[in-house]
Amino acid sequence: MVDSCSWVAQPSEEFTVASVWKWMEARQGVDITVTRCIWINLAPPKAQFLSWLAWRGRLKCSKFLQRIGVLSPNVSSLCVFCKYELETVNHVFLHCHFIWKLWANLVNWWNYKWVSPGSVEGLFLSWPGIKMKKKMLTVWKTLPVAVMWSVWRSRNDCVFNKVQPDWIALAELIKSEFFWLRRGVQLDAAHGMLSELAGVDASEEVDSECAEEFVLGLFEVTTPQLEILPITEISKLIAVAKIVMKFVVGLPIFN
Repeated sequence: MVDSCSWVAQPSEEFTVASVWKWMEARQGVDITVTRCIWINLAPPKAQFLSWLAWRGRLKCSKFLQRIGVLSPNVSSLCVFCKYELETVNHVFLHCHFIWKLWANLVNWWNYKWVSPGSVEGLFLSWPGIKMKKKMLTVWKTLPVAVMWSVWRSRNDCVFNKVQPDWIALAELIKSEFFWLRRGVQLDAAHGMLSELAGVDASEEVDSECAEEFVLGLFEVTTPQLEILPITEISKLIAVAKIVMKFVVGLPIFN
């Protein structure tokens, strides 16, 4: 009798990478779901890392710093925004009255109803539960990372520079930049075309067929409208599109 190995996690007993992943998900469910939401999105690594630190409870909020002896007990550990509750990770990112309004503003902008979760882990567990197309879901999963990054920067400005945040302006900044992310996902084909046109000078004449397809997609220009545009105007539209797409590649809120 010849000895053989079998993979008992699979009914067929054949080893596959997919079966290993499903096995890991079954055993580590919560961790896998949270880390996937934190790391698989369009945010830069520094913002993702901040969210990971918040999830693991390693972010240096005032209560944490007092607990490890960095801040003396006589130093205030109250939230720098509301100045009422202790500054914990969950409070500064979710439960503070000002932060709750920021979340509500942004979620309503997506036309969704939302109840604030009890913890950062709860946030990342529930956030991917919205049903939408896969690529749009990637943009959606970027939003909590972007909000947490923006809130932490505002918190640091309060602590070190004594700058009080303008929450309405911050919400509008996030919305304006996520508008282009959402727009970019909806027009994925136009993105590829933009890469092809990246070297084209707006003052030069471009291929009319290629430009027509690009402008129709990106700017929702109808064919009759496009027919009356001279090729130089199409080139100007493409030049504008190039500027717009710079915001998709490097959002200022992550600077």
